[in-house]
Order: sequence, then structure tokens, then C-alpha cells
Amino acid sequence: MASIYSGATFAAILDGKKLGLNALAHVQVSLVDYESASIDKFHAFIQESEQVLECASITGDFDYILKVAATDPENLEHFIMRNLLGLGVVRTTTTIFILRELKVSGALPVGI
Repeated sequence: MASIYSGATFAAILDGKKLGLNALAHVQVSLVDYESASIDKFHAFIQESEQVLECASITGDFDYILKVAATDPENLEHFIMRNLLGLGVVRTTTTIFILRELKVSGALPVGI
């Protein structure tokens, strides 16, 4: 039987506000091109960035959606303007602030 574990990483769900992370946002990202070098540079940045909590490749008008944590709106702006757009491989972004999280779970629906 194949293992259901994707790796040996486990995580606790912490209260971000108690850690000083008062700004959460989903950031939609479009890349400037689809060259391997651009994609690899973006993927490496995502893996290295502690502020990026989640990243998914998506369909539609954007290529990726990120969930980003920041201390405040100014910190989020700095992350987007200096770090993300500063990579040189991101064409455009759209930011959606999270006002309140109603459900946060790392559990998968195993019984469906």
C-alpha cells in the first residue's frame, strides 16, 4: 500500500495576530513570460519566502495565487513592491485583503 504522507513535515496552526502578523492577503500573480528561467526564479522565491504561506498555480487571468502574511499593510506593500515585483519576472499582481478568516484547517476530507 502506498503511503498517504507527502513528506515528514507537520505544522501547528498558530494565531498570526498574537505573532504580530496583522495583515493577511491573497495575491494573484501573472508572470512576464513562461520561460523556464522565469518560472524557476519565481518558484525559488516562493520556496524561500517566509511571508508566503501558500502558493498555487491557477487557471484564469492569473498564473498563481499566494497567501501572504505581513505585520501591517505597509509591510505587505514592501513585500509586493520590493520583493515580488522586484524579481523582474512578475508582470502584474492583484491583492485581496483578508478581513477575517472564518475557517482555517490543514485537515483533508479523507472520508469523501
